[in-house]
Amino acid sequence: MSSVNGGRDTVSTSWGSSAGLSGLGWYVPRLRLASKQWQKAWPGVSTDGGVTVAVPDSDEDVVTMAVEAADGALADAGISIDDVDEIYLASASGPYTTKSSAAMVGAGLGADRARTVDFGGSTRSIGDALTAALDAVAHGRVRRVLVIGSDFLPATPGDTLETRFGGAAGAAVVDAEARLLQARAAGSVLSTATTHWRCSGAKFVQRYDDPRLEREGSVVPNLVRSAASILEPEDLFVLPGTAAKFERLIAKESGHPRVSAQARTLAGVIGDTGNAHSLVALAEALSEAPTSVVVGFEGSGAGASAIRFTVPEAADLSRRQAVLPAVSDGALIDYVTFLKATGKLAPSDTSGPASPYSASPGWMRDERHLLAPTGALCSACGSLNYPPRSICIDCRGSDLTEVLLPRTGTVLTYNVQHIVPISPEEAPVAVCVAQMEGGRADGYGGKVTALMLREAAEDVRIGSEVRLIFRRAGVEHGMVRYGYKFGLRESSS
Repeated sequence: MSSVNGGRDTVSTSWGSSAGLSGLGWYVPRLRLASKQWQKAWPGVSTDGGVTVAVPDSDEDVVTMAVEAADGALADAGISIDDVDEIYLASASGPYTTKSSAAMVGAGLGADRARTVDFGGSTRSIGDALTAALDAVAHGRVRRVLVIGSDFLPATPGDTLETRFGGAAGAAVVDAEARLLQARAAGSVLSTATTHWRCSGAKFVQRYDDPRLEREGSVVPNLVRSAASILEPEDLFVLPGTAAKFERLIAKESGHPRVSAQARTLAGVIGDTGNAHSLVALAEALSEAPTSVVVGFEGSGAGASAIRFTVPEAADLSRRQAVLPAVSDGALIDYVTFLKATGKLAPSDTSGPASPYSASPGWMRDERHLLAPTGALCSACGSLNYPPRSICIDCRGSDLTEVLLPRTGTVLTYNVQHIVPISPEEAPVAVCVAQMEGGRADGYGGKVTALMLREAAEDVRIGSEVRLIFRRAGVEHGMVRYGYKFGLRESSS
């Protein structure tokens, strides 16, 4: 195959046995836009993706998806956020140009001591973030890094990219224990060949309209070259979302028959999910119990990279949860609902001339109990006071200790509101009061009021078990407000 990419020489890295992955997590939104629905709105235009794409709802974005995936990775590794030294977020579609999304993720996770770092500008950034984390652990600079890839790339209304780009997040815990995967080597190649791009100030991704450039000048040759020096015959080659449709061609050009079909299969259900895709595809591939994997990463205008992992003998992959069964039954939506969910069809911003709450002294005061909800636990009576206060709401004692609020609880009462004046919520919405776990249940303390997730509003009942889920809570002057909603525990994974 001829190559017109002008890529540089491959750069290789090795780690021996000093770093790897101890946990994986992922999150895929429940909404799905089918290609057939898209074609009803744009008849006569061919699609560019699979059967469906995953769509974040109006209260979801890169930050909220990242928090969900990170929670899963921490649980998989059997650790808490307090055990993490650094948090790396890789995204090409964060809500801000000048404001850290990684810091918002850290706040949502309740990270008090972790350093946060943003990796962006390309869908290959997740590979760079993983490599940086493995280097940091291998050289003893840090003990543990939480690496997250989260994306939902914005496409112009009517562009076939709307049927290609999906939303998701994937996360990995990197440490020296490497209970899940041991990092062995990495390869990367730099190339400025560009098939997709988004200029500064532009809302949507633009594209080169000849697919041959991806096949012959960027995606395929870059991935093949980045992995050439590290691929072993027994390895399962896991592809990024940009390469999902080139699975067979990459197998041919690399001379490596074991190219995983998971990236292509996932892309047909959830779309190309950018920086999330390789980690989500890796989670799916591990359900096949391979002995070793090479994970590829690719970004338009940035080249490609690949990391080789081996599975430790002590690792038990037989109980790994497959991703596809969990994401195959999403809620189908029509194109108008898609436009609303993605903010392409939205009411005018009616916020007043004052500064947004998220950039005010009031936010600085309240951030602690809004982003990573904290309460005050009374040592005298065990009451869990939320928000934190200096005098116990139950016994009036003053010996209180600040603690993270438990994320799970039981609904005490709820009401359904049919008039909702605050965007982006749409009527009807359910508002619940729940008794959170961890405090006395016979007092005033320990109760939290929050909206229910839209999909759970009809199913909530008194006594329902719920958990707090990090979500968007509106936009003021372009500043996103974040907070928590309740989701039913059995449907919130």
